Amino acid sequence: MIEALPAADLATTAASGSDRDPALREAAEAFEGYLVGALLRFGARPLDPDAPLVGGPAQRMYRELFFDEISKLAAVRGGFGIARLVSEAATQREAGS
Repeated sequence: MIEALPAADLATTAASGSDRDPALREAAEAFEGYLVGALLRFGARPLDPDAPLVGGPAQRMYRELFFDEISKLAAVRGGFGIARLVSEAATQREAGS
């Protein structure tokens, strides 16, 4: 199932933002990764947590690792564009100060 979803399809554009400040871009991507991960965790909750094939420490551990990697990959590849917006807003704020 995962093989059917190429990583390039996770985002339409690469994250741009401020190339002058790589630390700002990295922080914005980390922030977007956190938000995407929170959305994934919330959306992937089982409807019936007491179902026989749901739960267990191994499933929780691998699910967290999976969500972390997907959210990082999505943020680096552009994700929802949040990182770009954050870095552009910070750059504009610096220029306006």
